[in-house]
Amino acid sequence: MRGPTDEFALRELSRRKQALALLLQEISASLRRTGGESLAARSDELLVKLAENRFTLAVVGQLKRGKSTLINALVRRMLLPTGIVPLTSTITALRYGTSDRLLIKHTDSHLMEQAPVTALSDYVTERGNSGNRRQVETVWVEAPSTFLRRGLEFVDTPGIGSTIEANTRRTLDFIPRCDAVLLVTSAEAPLSALEIDFLRLIRQHVRKCFFVLNKMDLAEEAEVDEVIKHTEATLTDVLGTDAFQLFPVSCRTVVEPNVCGNSDEYGGLGVVRRALSHFLVEECTATLLASVARKARQICSTAGGPAQAEEAESLARFSAQLARMDLNDSTFADSILQPPVGGTAEQLSLNFRPPAGKSKDTDDLRAALRTRGCVVCDHLVKVAFDFFCRFQFELSIDAGVQRDFAARGGFCPLHAWQLASGASPRGLSSGLPLFAQRIAVELVKRAASGEPSLTELVADSTRCAVCSLLRDAESFFLQKLAEYSATDSGAAAVGESQGPCLIHLERLLNLVPEAVGQQLLRDSARRFDELAEDMRAYVLKRDTLRRPLINGDEEDACQRVLTHLFGDRRARVSVSDT
Repeated sequence: MRGPTDEFALRELSRRKQALALLLQEISASLRRTGGESLAARSDELLVKLAENRFTLAVVGQLKRGKSTLINALVRRMLLPTGIVPLTSTITALRYGTSDRLLIKHTDSHLMEQAPVTALSDYVTERGNSGNRRQVETVWVEAPSTFLRRGLEFVDTPGIGSTIEANTRRTLDFIPRCDAVLLVTSAEAPLSALEIDFLRLIRQHVRKCFFVLNKMDLAEEAEVDEVIKHTEATLTDVLGTDAFQLFPVSCRTVVEPNVCGNSDEYGGLGVVRRALSHFLVEECTATLLASVARKARQICSTAGGPAQAEEAESLARFSAQLARMDLNDSTFADSILQPPVGGTAEQLSLNFRPPAGKSKDTDDLRAALRTRGCVVCDHLVKVAFDFFCRFQFELSIDAGVQRDFAARGGFCPLHAWQLASGASPRGLSSGLPLFAQRIAVELVKRAASGEPSLTELVADSTRCAVCSLLRDAESFFLQKLAEYSATDSGAAAVGESQGPCLIHLERLLNLVPEAVGQQLLRDSARRFDELAEDMRAYVLKRDTLRRPLINGDEEDACQRVLTHLFGDRRARVSVSDT
């Protein structure tokens, strides 16, 4: 049973993971803005690792140390080719799947090929794929092994020191991509000079290392302790610490029944399995996050040159934030997940405002007046629609917009629901977490202070960016309509139209000369009389079963009268209309 301390630690890891994911999204976006597509793709790969909670453990060592045999024994399946069969430079990864299958990634294609597990030798051995003529980059072996279920991904790397130069090069290239390493050496010749040099290189990229001393069955009984002590002493000298564990095992090539049928203590493998299981439960997530953070910093430091100059400041800031995580800074998650408080509606909506005087409606008021509803409401609905189309997209991808949105309490309830009606669940789930976390922080503060008021947590109309935008758009459009109504052609066009609703008629009257206002009132009175006649005619024809005789004006009269009495609900501004 987990205690409060365990629950707090798990929650903190979850927050650090979320903060790291947000940083990676910002890094990818920053790189793509300046053409750094390849680096952005690497950042995306790290984001996928977080989403899958996938921990990559590379099994490395010299040629013929028994790496593949060890992996087979640990998962209790004969899945990987073993023995004297020469392998290609292909990376082979073993991960959890609901059924046995191969997924093959070719260097010249983005599509994955599928094949049965029994065909693995056709892709990763020299006999089946001589010189890697099939252009295989990586093969994933999926199997329903409980040992792999927690997200562990074993990677069987080509042996270093092979006569095939590409094998060593491929392994060296892969090391920076893994999260931890399991180094397999042999009791026959433990930790050769090549392996020691390789270990020093590994330590530049990976902090967590496991060490297996294989083929202990080949050592004389009297030499066992001496071999183990010699290997431990060499590791201590290379690592500069004795804070490691060496696992002596005997993983001779076996047939599947032997591997599957024996207990966990077979050849000392039980100790290795328990150590890895403990690591997966207690340390894996923290190690994965630290590994991803270091790799993200490497991406930030790699980006440079003229193409990235304008984003250099942002990437440097991201790198500094990642360094705080690497140093286990307890404020790392808070600095990213908790947004600043404050801001104005104008700040949030500034980039989404239509340029004054450029609206199609204001350019051609005669065309705008052909609407069946309120001409002003229709204009505001279009302005709001254009805003929401752009804003919901920006909110889903731009961390800066997400922080601003959270900092000022979002939108008023009316426009928050309008935003939600057009946004996808994925977009909202990406854009709203900072807002929710800001509310959580504020509620904790109020619990401590005894402050009962919650009204300021969510924006009202005075702080709502959409309300601010619509007020400005309404004012501008009404001014244009007032000027148009004062002309002979404009007065005629307004008189022939459906005109404004009562709300906007009142505001329009304050902008026009008295004579023009009187004509606007007479035109509006005539329309309401016509609406009343149309509704009565509709009822009469429905009740006498003469529905085919109902015309278009009669069909929508009830909707038009509601719009002209109360305005279009999609164009409302919360406070101003009350």
